[in-house]
Amino acid sequence: MDYTVEREDKEYRGYKYNGFIDGQVAGYVVGFERKLDIFDIQHSELEVPFRGTVAVRAFSEIIKAVEKDYKYIISRIDSEDNAEVKIVLGAGFRIIGTMAIGNKVSIELLKVREGN
Repeated sequence: MDYTVEREDKEYRGYKYNGFIDGQVAGYVVGFERKLDIFDIQHSELEVPFRGTVAVRAFSEIIKAVEKDYKYIISRIDSEDNAEVKIVLGAGFRIIGTMAIGNKVSIELLKVREGN
C-alpha cells in the first residue's frame, strides 16, 4: 500500500493518513499527535470499494502506515457499531476500556507497534 500524510501546523499536530491500494484511494484516518509517541484517531473512513469483505485488509494497511510514525495508536468507536469494532480488532487493536459522554458509550482501543 502507498500512502500520503497531510500535516497541519497548529497548536496540536493533526494528521490525515490517506491509504492507496493498487493506486486507488482505499480510505483514510484523521487524528492528532499526543505526547509519548501516540496517534489518537478521531475519524476514519473507507471508500465504498474497500468496505465489506476487504475492510479489515484496507484498514490494516492504513494503520501500518501510521505505525511507521507512532508506536501507540488509540481509537474510540461507538459501542453500538459492531462492524467497526470488528474491523479495528481485526487490524490488531485490543480493547482497553470504555468512555461515557452524556448518553453515548464508546469503546477505547489501542494498538502497540511491535519491535522498536
